[in-house]
Amino acid sequence: MSSAKDISGVDTTMAMLKLKGVKKQLAMTAPVVMRQQAQMLYDAMAKNLKGPAYGTESGPRGGIKMTRGPGTGKMPVPRITGTLAGAAYIIPLSSIIWIVGVDNERCPYAVWVHDGTKYMKPREFLGEPVKELRTIIERTIRAEIIEAIRIVGNA
Repeated sequence: MSSAKDISGVDTTMAMLKLKGVKKQLAMTAPVVMRQQAQMLYDAMAKNLKGPAYGTESGPRGGIKMTRGPGTGKMPVPRITGTLAGAAYIIPLSSIIWIVGVDNERCPYAVWVHDGTKYMKPREFLGEPVKELRTIIERTIRAEIIEAIRIVGNA
């Protein structure tokens, strides 16, 4: 005898309409939320790439504008030329998928700075913000999904 319930006589029309409503609501809110989360991660990385003596202002086209001031990240990278900071980028692959990183062609030594070498300790200018912000980003996305379900449920 099977423990599964027979649902052949159950009308699932309302459930399907609510599911479509949730998908529609998420399609509207997800791109905005994902862009905000990617920007938060980029800003945290930019903070580390400014070095101990630079502020946290983003420049045009994803580069970092060099401004003096307080506010460095937990893993500040010493900055002499600004090549590493200028190679930072944030680009969308789709409306909900964003890439935050450093262009290795513009700055081939970025991986050595981030991961370290046998002569230099690693300065995880991107890894540290990912570790720090991961739970915040996950919580924000989860809250947006719950909000979309709540909005459709109340409609």
